[in-house]
Amino acid sequence: MNRKLLVMLLLPMLLLPMASFGYAHWTDKVTKQIKMHAGTVEVDIVQWHIDLCNSYDVDCDGEIYGDELKVEVLTEDEQVVEIHITADPVYPSWKLEFKFLIHNKGRLSVDSWRHNVNWTGPFDADPCWLEQPFVKQETPPPCIFYQQNLTLHDYGAHPECKGVLCTDKTHYTIPVAPTTYVLKPCECVLVREFIHFDCQEMQEEYSCKWFRLAKEMVFKQHIGEDWFSEGWTKPTP
Repeated sequence: MNRKLLVMLLLPMLLLPMASFGYAHWTDKVTKQIKMHAGTVEVDIVQWHIDLCNSYDVDCDGEIYGDELKVEVLTEDEQVVEIHITADPVYPSWKLEFKFLIHNKGRLSVDSWRHNVNWTGPFDADPCWLEQPFVKQETPPPCIFYQQNLTLHDYGAHPECKGVLCTDKTHYTIPVAPTTYVLKPCECVLVREFIHFDCQEMQEEYSCKWFRLAKEMVFKQHIGEDWFSEGWTKPTP
């Protein structure tokens, strides 16, 4: 009995090398890997400029900019994302021409997706800056003339600016309509606004009243065009 038990215990151990030998193979392999790094959609305002204004020094303190006309910028993560302009007072024939550059600072091309202009007023009290959901109202109140235009950089005339941030506004000469253009990384769109408060006939309705213009420009990631037929074949010996 002891011999039989010993054989029964040893037999599986002897079969293990035979099983390993029966299933052994020579092997080789090739490997392909891919890495994907998600890009970013980031736009900010990199320059603004008052080209023309006729506000005057109503309190006789020698200051107009920063007093009767104030421009404040709001930042998020060190990026300028909003501009607030306060003009107090305005009068019949008051005018303002204002320009600003919107820069695509992200790594993805972006589409001009939504372009909303919202006029509200007259108000009896100073209205707060826009906090509620945006309602599109493009038509200004009667007697207020508003004009805007957008232009892109002419890289054909200034090829040295490709791939870098250009803040020379004289290079922006290609007109585009809202929501019709694409900004590649480092590119900008120049926005020009002209407002004329031509309200001589509205004295009773508009005197001591407030008005507000809010512009919202929304950009989304651009879907690139398909391209194909790139490859490699090992040369024949």
